[in-house]
Amino acid sequence: MFPFLVRERYHNIDANYKLTLIRFVFSLGVAAVGTVWSLYMHHIGFSDSAIGYITGVAVLLSLVVSLANTPIIEFFRPRRVFVFSLLLYTVSYLLIALSTNKILFIVVAGVIAMATALRKGSFAILFRDTTSRELLPQREGLMFALANLGWFVMPVFAGLLLVSYGFTTIFMIATGMFVVSILMLLFSEVMYKRKEFNHIDGNVFKNIKQYFVRPEMAYPYAVRFGMNVINGFVVIYLPIFLFEKGISPVYIGAMISLMALIHALFEFKIGRVVETRPLKSFFVFGFVSMAVLLVGANFVQNAYILMMLIPLSGVATLFIEPLQDTFFFSLVRKSDDEERLYPIYSTANQFGGFVAKALPATVLLFAPERFAYLSIALVLVGIAFMIANMKEKHIHEMAATR
Repeated sequence: MFPFLVRERYHNIDANYKLTLIRFVFSLGVAAVGTVWSLYMHHIGFSDSAIGYITGVAVLLSLVVSLANTPIIEFFRPRRVFVFSLLLYTVSYLLIALSTNKILFIVVAGVIAMATALRKGSFAILFRDTTSRELLPQREGLMFALANLGWFVMPVFAGLLLVSYGFTTIFMIATGMFVVSILMLLFSEVMYKRKEFNHIDGNVFKNIKQYFVRPEMAYPYAVRFGMNVINGFVVIYLPIFLFEKGISPVYIGAMISLMALIHALFEFKIGRVVETRPLKSFFVFGFVSMAVLLVGANFVQNAYILMMLIPLSGVATLFIEPLQDTFFFSLVRKSDDEERLYPIYSTANQFGGFVAKALPATVLLFAPERFAYLSIALVLVGIAFMIANMKEKHIHEMAATR
């Protein structure tokens, strides 16, 4: 009786809210493994630089898949692609839970990178097509808030599990969350808004050209690129640096949870405020704040004070994360352009992630840890300068003529 009642209640929820709930459950699994990912690589014998380069190569593989996302999504439709990506996650993390083989790990890491590219592109299109353009900022704010609630709940839990039971338990729990996400999607009526295409846009180079021939589209690309530079550095390198300074994984997990709590509490409000204010000021403040924090980290010797960089980075990215897709869709007026341009735009995930991993890895080969912070800070200052010089009204006028 109880499962029937739950299913009936779930059946009556708006499709967009169902996707938000699915994203929340999925985020529980991602947060569990994301908290310990770099620590696990360290545990099975990879050096700090090797971790950066391996994850960087995985990001490049994800980039290739992102470039091919346009024909994949148009041909198979977003819902099927999203389900397939969740299946890849499930199988991949199950294999990691069952084996500590380095070669298998590298192969599986590549599969996860491909699944990430498929999942992000297909989910974004599904989410956009189940709400109106006017409600998108609010709905995205709510979606990111719930996703970050998952990142608030799981990191401390994962840290405690790691200390008590080890990595295998964490990967098995994450696998379970992905299975639940698949079932929620299969038992929902979240469907793709059917669009007719004259042809499948399978020419990757033509799609790239059509994106960047529109100068206004460089700005949302830069914003997403910068956001992924921050996330990649904070999730991969900060836990390693802190762990090497003697900080317990429990405390590291607690700081990641605090960062997520900041987003969970305030992202929905940011989505509402942005309706009456220009986006540029939010983006510039976020990138400049993060750059200042990274520069300041060079003068901090105490590991416990340095640990506060994780939640403080959450304050900086609060002004970027819930607005990045809203910015992109505000410049894409034709609905059939979304499938064609969004996969190109989403490659900023991979480029940003690659820079966040490969740049510090290269710096660490020749210089101490503090120069890794400075290298990322310089990248963010460059992005902030670009966005600060953006004429927001002008680029929206350009977009309106497309």
